[in-house]
Amino acid sequence: MIQPVVANALFFTPEVRTPGPLYRIFSWIDSGGWVMDRLIAGVDRQSFPGPERYFTDVNSIAYLARATGLSSAHTSRKISEAQAIGGLGWAGRPGHSPMWISRGFYDEYAAFQAQKLLILDGAFANALGSGSTVSRGAHNCE
Repeated sequence: MIQPVVANALFFTPEVRTPGPLYRIFSWIDSGGWVMDRLIAGVDRQSFPGPERYFTDVNSIAYLARATGLSSAHTSRKISEAQAIGGLGWAGRPGHSPMWISRGFYDEYAAFQAQKLLILDGAFANALGSGSTVSRGAHNCE
């Protein structure tokens, strides 16, 4: 019942269709969402919230590639793209130290996920007939 409404809202919500540049680097590759999910899940909560960088438990591109089903070469290219615009990097020597993600990358990821949840919330509310739309994205779900 909600699938067509959610699909429509996802398609027409600008925040979902045009995510930030760091999110976009990974979203256009197979399993790119898993790469981002793994980086976010690996954020060291003791470094959170840091001022500009959050350290992760990821120490190797090869590990990240294996964990997400991508080739090391392809994962490395995407990591390099994100690194070139300041989205992530290494605490020390690459492959031998923790990877960090920028606050901007974290914020882009969180905003994108929040928008999807708001769309689902609005669709469920409308499907249940409550008529209460509490989200910015919910107007797309009516």
